[in-house]
Amino acid sequence: MTVVAACGSDDAVTTGTDMAGGTIVPLEAADSTVDTDPGTSTVTVFDEPAGTTAATTVATTSAASTAPAVPTPAATQPVAAAARCLIGDWRIADGDVAAYMGRSASSVFDDVVASGQLTLSFTASNYTWTQSARIAFTVDYDTGPTPATFSQDRVITGSWTATSSTISATNLSNNGDYVITENGVEPGDTGDLFLGILPYDPVDGMTYSCDGPTLDLRLSDFSADTMTVTLQPR
Repeated sequence: MTVVAACGSDDAVTTGTDMAGGTIVPLEAADSTVDTDPGTSTVTVFDEPAGTTAATTVATTSAASTAPAVPTPAATQPVAAAARCLIGDWRIADGDVAAYMGRSASSVFDDVVASGQLTLSFTASNYTWTQSARIAFTVDYDTGPTPATFSQDRVITGSWTATSSTISATNLSNNGDYVITENGVEPGDTGDLFLGILPYDPVDGMTYSCDGPTLDLRLSDFSADTMTVTLQPR
């Protein structure tokens, strides 16, 4: 194979050796090439003697290139300015927790005595609700009143947004379960009897006020009744 570089003259003739035949074969003059792009170079390659195969031009790409665009992260929807008073780590006073849990259970059962802890954390986009409940009460069966207990530990996490008065919670993760005893023994199937104690998703739809700040906790998933509690810094 013979490589011919254009030298800028239309009359230039270059000869090469045909390695297959062992004879001197004249090659046609390489066409002059005017390179108008300083970022490219041109090489003319002959794979066969002139007159049998057309020349092939190989161009190298300019070194100049444009860097790829860096993707822009998706924006997080900001919390309403009025709700920024909720951002932080909070606890609800023990007396308020007992009253809240007691009122929740009292909507279903008698002789309620409640205690527990309730904490709540808000960042600009996420929340964590941690609840520990211990409630004693009486179940009024046809066979007579039966002492019972309800114990629950759970952690609820998710994302939240808010208007000037109401919280909307999404991406819910609800981990935890409750334990029921009757006469000190866990019953078999209690059906839906105890589902009225404490709402499953207490944060979604909760109303609030920055005067405190305070939250209006729903007492049950089956009731629109609420109880206002004051948040205390942890």
